Amino acid sequence: MKILLSGLALATALYNPTPAYTINTLELIEPNCKKSCAHVDVEYPSLLRGDAKVREQIHQTIQSKLLESMSLGESREANLNAAINTFFGEARNMRNQGIDLPWEMQVKFSVHDYHERFVCIELSSYYFTGGAHGMPLTQYYSFDMKTGAPITLKDLVLPGKMPELLKIAEASFRSQKDVPEGQSLEQAGYDFEQNQFYLPDAMAMSTNGLMFYYNVYEIASYAQGTTELYLYNDDIEALLKPEWRKILLSRL
Repeated sequence: MKILLSGLALATALYNPTPAYTINTLELIEPNCKKSCAHVDVEYPSLLRGDAKVREQIHQTIQSKLLESMSLGESREANLNAAINTFFGEARNMRNQGIDLPWEMQVKFSVHDYHERFVCIELSSYYFTGGAHGMPLTQYYSFDMKTGAPITLKDLVLPGKMPELLKIAEASFRSQKDVPEGQSLEQAGYDFEQNQFYLPDAMAMSTNGLMFYYNVYEIASYAQGTTELYLYNDDIEALLKPEWRKILLSRL
């Protein structure tokens, strides 16, 4: 197994000389291969600030998501090397059957936003194992830097305020996509279940507000691409729990 690149990327902030995190990178090409070789590209962060136990808890969750993203089929590989070897082995088996395609897997975790109270991690992945095109996938994971626990939308929004937030989000979606109020989402070419607007699981936190990411095929065709829907603090601050409202408005 040939390692092409291994490096670190440092993130710093002017108010704190200690780097917030490093990015670990690994790029591999299938060994003993001369043509249409499989390629794996992996990146994941290591946090450097905050409580050591909290950071370790977050790192374990990231590693779990990494292996989940790299595993073929329903079963998860035991470790990074096993996942890579399985991927290379499956690519080799396909070539042995006369299907000569350069398999590719990119699984890249990056820090979308870092705050002393939360960190938002972006997972950007891409897989090609044959077919007309590869499959991109983006997900976001936010963590409480005090506890290491995942942060969900329900953790941020006041009880009973979710319908109001959905109403604001749908209005923003319609404005962004030029869908008038009287036209159904289905008529406009969007495939929401039961023609009812909903927010995707992929939610990114930042000190500017919340961003929701619809992946390809989630609400529209591959050709229509992805959608990033932004709900800015000025529009939703009244719906947020006081603790998180203060944090998200702090602009640190």
